[in-house]
Amino acid sequence: MLTAFVGTNSLRGSQGIYTLAIDEHTADMKIVRTIPAENSSYLCIDKDEKHLYATIESNSFHGIDGGGVSAYQIDEDGNLTFINEQPTYGKLPCYVDVESDYLYVSNYGEGTLVCYPLEQDGSIGGCERKISHLPSAQKVPHVHCSEITPDGEYICVLDCGIDAVAFYNAKGEHRYDLEYAFGTKDGSGPRHVCFSDDGNLAYIICETNSDINVYKYKKTAPGKMILIQQINTLPDDYLGWSVTSALRYSRDRSMMFASNRGDNSITCFRVDPQTGMLIKTSVVKMPGSFPRDFNLTPDGKFLIVGIQHDDKILAYEIDYQNGTLHYTGKQCDVPSPCCIIFHNDYQRK
Repeated sequence: MLTAFVGTNSLRGSQGIYTLAIDEHTADMKIVRTIPAENSSYLCIDKDEKHLYATIESNSFHGIDGGGVSAYQIDEDGNLTFINEQPTYGKLPCYVDVESDYLYVSNYGEGTLVCYPLEQDGSIGGCERKISHLPSAQKVPHVHCSEITPDGEYICVLDCGIDAVAFYNAKGEHRYDLEYAFGTKDGSGPRHVCFSDDGNLAYIICETNSDINVYKYKKTAPGKMILIQQINTLPDDYLGWSVTSALRYSRDRSMMFASNRGDNSITCFRVDPQTGMLIKTSVVKMPGSFPRDFNLTPDGKFLIVGIQHDDKILAYEIDYQNGTLHYTGKQCDVPSPCCIIFHNDYQRK
């Protein structure tokens, strides 16, 4: 059985972070335990698979303005034990990323990235640096994501409020200094980023205009990104309101998937093995509203998606030959699912 953790918003009776057991052959799933947590809207696990970190997406944290972030120990059976928590000094933290001995939290509400050292026991140390993005006359910053570049040199930070992507040094005496920044299309709202395994390509999904931007990442010119493709995630004939949410590779890197809230679908793309550019193969409608997040089982057989407004986790089998998804009929009831992550996932090794 596979172990998956599901982060939730504190709505409709949610009990916090849910642990699911998922059959890797049939996608049958069930809740095996929960641990109390407030608005655990995004989760991440360290590369040793021993610690889980969760945002506390709120406006107030124990009397301190802003939200928080919490740490949990994971035992061999997938049980979570609370370790500690820290304030994020910014409202609505929506993304958390762990890299080596550091933790990075994106505060959507105030356009800041907060950086923490991690202790040997996995606990979160005090805030080491708070990076703030400045508003313009027309735009308010909303930091939505951070990822370390594959070469380990930079913290790539996406701000969907001011339509900007910024690279900060991740090492040495200039750690946290801004190295390079560029803008995306006005009003596009860059939300999440995926890098290719070789580090030569970056895929940025934009929330507001539902585009995926594909860039060549120039490692020889720090932080420089060259746009090579823009492709939309929505059906060609769709005219309604929709915003994107998650973006993930298939395990073999032959496909990429994006979720659409409003159109309520997951878009499937093939990845050209020569250029890395995307070819849209299908847009699969979901039986519910707001597919907020999804993830692939470690063997790449199933895509597990959280339908946030319908309080469901659904399982789809991936059809690699035809570039689409097939609903298995397997589901599990979880209130307001926001994030899905697998324990003992070899892709993090």
